[in-house]
Amino acid sequence: MNFPTFDDIKVQWSWGIMTPEFLATYVQIGTITAEQYKQLTDKDYVAPTAA
Repeated sequence: MNFPTFDDIKVQWSWGIMTPEFLATYVQIGTITAEQYKQLTDKDYVAPTAA
């Protein structure tokens, strides 16, 4: 089992201790999906681009 789970992240988001930018890192490392990101933030996940 991986920690944090989506449910853990969802609670932390509801507490206001997560920013969309921090949440995006969980998408990048595969902890949550882009769809789960959108479910929490109501915004589409946009992958970072190389400079």
